[in-house]
Amino acid sequence: MPPNSPAAYPAALMVSAAFGGGHRQASAAVAQALAARLEGRIQLDEVDAVDMLSPLERALIVGVYDFWLRHWPAAYHAFYRWTDSANEPVAVLNTFNWLGQAGFRHELRQRQPGLVVNTFPTTVALADTVRRRQRLDFLNVLVLTDYRVHHHWARPQADLILLPTEATRQEMLAWGMDPGRLTVTGLPVSAEVTRLSGLDASRRQAEMLQALGWTEMPEAPIILVSGGSGVYRGFDEVIGTLGNLGPR
Repeated sequence: MPPNSPAAYPAALMVSAAFGGGHRQASAAVAQALAARLEGRIQLDEVDAVDMLSPLERALIVGVYDFWLRHWPAAYHAFYRWTDSANEPVAVLNTFNWLGQAGFRHELRQRQPGLVVNTFPTTVALADTVRRRQRLDFLNVLVLTDYRVHHHWARPQADLILLPTEATRQEMLAWGMDPGRLTVTGLPVSAEVTRLSGLDASRRQAEMLQALGWTEMPEAPIILVSGGSGVYRGFDEVIGTLGNLGPR
């Protein structure tokens, strides 16, 4: 195999989940940084944890999640609080060790990565289960994409956990995580965001106008609302409230 062939480079598998766009954005940002740091000398593939679920698992997990957020958010809040405890039932916690196992096993055996980067809290446990049962060898990394450490982020199956802040590192320590596996690296964002943030205000505004196809900046305030991946119901309410505040 030619030394410059992409297939000759080490492989990394980015694992995100379609439970909100943030996990996928973080995964893309890490992949972008890896490719830049290694000057392209790495094979990068990305998989969606939802795609690895069986039809029955997908109907149950995604269906219930979607129903809660759309029609019964109080149920999701209750589940979030209930599982955010060291006393969380083992039956619930261990569920994430095998959900999607057949699909993940296929991906890992096919791609044979040396590095698995998870931007969703439960897939790192699943990756470890497959690794042990299939006797695979890879570095299992978890990237925290929240500013608060819910119990589901505290995964001892991770060989390395990358954290956004020192505060989150302290929260991980409070959950009993090995300090040798914790590293504060910041929250991953697109390199384009970093580039734009380094421009002066006038240049940044000029690029924004060009991207939007506008000739001049409107007098009215510009509000960007994101999040929820299509299931958050409060966008109109948020924009309406902001628009009716009166002051600019």
